[in-house]
Amino acid sequence: MLCDKYSAIIGVKLHPHLLRHTMANQFLADTGNDLVGLAQILGHENLNTTSRYTKRTGEQLADAAEKLNY
Repeated sequence: MLCDKYSAIIGVKLHPHLLRHTMANQFLADTGNDLVGLAQILGHENLNTTSRYTKRTGEQLADAAEKLNY
């Protein structure tokens, strides 16, 4: 498999879902969270399916909280 070949070369375990998830998260970051566009790219008919890519890490949430102005 192609992912296995490149995993061995770079020393990081790759799999198709990881690449899809990474692309989806980067797309959301680059487009201001265009969930509808992402759903179309991923071929999802239901936005609930696509919404799993909107989950943020603790670090991402902390960064967003630091940017709040009161």
